[in-house]
Amino acid sequence: MIVLNAAEGEPLAWNVRPGGNGLRNYIGTVLAHLPTNDMHPYVVWNMASDDNQSWDCFSGDYFSDYDQALDAFANRRA
Repeated sequence: MIVLNAAEGEPLAWNVRPGGNGLRNYIGTVLAHLPTNDMHPYVVWNMASDDNQSWDCFSGDYFSDYDQALDAFANRRA
């Protein structure tokens, strides 16, 4: 399991790849559930980490529908 910093979200799916070359050690994408956001309970964020365990999230797209969020996650991974 990964830990999302300052996100208060539960990660549902994620992908990780090595960073470097000016980027942080690890970069990736996460689809998370936000239990306190009734209007848009799903989000797809970019994420970055130095230790591959604790992740900072940024550049999110928020969704009311899980299937739309899953499609966005798949498209962002490409």
